[in-house]
Amino acid sequence: MTNKPLLVVLLLSLSLNAAVVAGYAYQRFFAAPDTRLEVVAEKLGLNETERAALSAMRKAVFAEVRKLRRQPAEPNAALRHLVAAGKADDPALTAALARIADERALIQTDAIARLIAFRDSLSPQARQRFGEAILQKGFMLSLFGVSSWGLPQAAENEGAE
Repeated sequence: MTNKPLLVVLLLSLSLNAAVVAGYAYQRFFAAPDTRLEVVAEKLGLNETERAALSAMRKAVFAEVRKLRRQPAEPNAALRHLVAAGKADDPALTAALARIADERALIQTDAIARLIAFRDSLSPQARQRFGEAILQKGFMLSLFGVSSWGLPQAAENEGAE
């Protein structure tokens, strides 16, 4: 019995796997929307004042996110201990999860309020383009200068405090 058919099947399988991985990598890393301020501003047709407002909104949102990230690690350590040893209906675990949810909700509420204030400051033409663009998947992240992984992509966010 010959191994040629097995070798052909193996090579076919390897090539299909390589094609799938290459397609995934392309979509994930190269086809992601560009979140640079200039690209977003051009898409919305923003003037210099509106560009400055977009940059200020991005910096303010990232300052809030950074404050949350820099909080002491003790509450998270306590949560890890509760998850490791506690039960799902433990009141301490429920309280810790509620605290985390509240902190995230405050940041999201603040970010959306800033986004709406930015939208309201736009010219009528830019506001119309904003209304059309915001419905596109991923555009809200682009407005905040965030990649689909939640990481800041725009240079103006790097030094925001």
